[in-house]
Amino acid sequence: MSSLLEEIKYCGFNFIILLFGYLTFYRPANESREIFQKEYGDKIKLSHFFNENYRSVGMEHIKLYISAIVIFIIVIAIALLIIKLATKNLYSPFIQILISILLIVMSLYSMINTYIASIILATVFIGLVIWAFTNDAK
Repeated sequence: MSSLLEEIKYCGFNFIILLFGYLTFYRPANESREIFQKEYGDKIKLSHFFNENYRSVGMEHIKLYISAIVIFIIVIAIALLIIKLATKNLYSPFIQILISILLIVMSLYSMINTYIASIILATVFIGLVIWAFTNDAK
């Protein structure tokens, strides 16, 4: 029982920060992403690149994911600090680090999978068009 109290004493606030990041940023970002995919589909279309609404809706969940990643990095930093400064063996900082890393990876995957992939493809397409015109002029 005393070890549970020690875990709560040292890591409770960090866990609250983790929950805050999840509930305030990560979960709404997933919901926004689902709405984005329902409206624009999973496939990337050239017509979407010139649609202002597509960019604004896409940036909404990207900003939420980035905010969530920042919160999760803060949680990892605090957990590492707790591990370094704590005199007892605490397990919850390791669990918080693992959860934060998993949420960061899932956030990055979701960002790349929807909006950033379309931006990268648009950039490559525009770059190829420019390259083709400059090489054709020679």
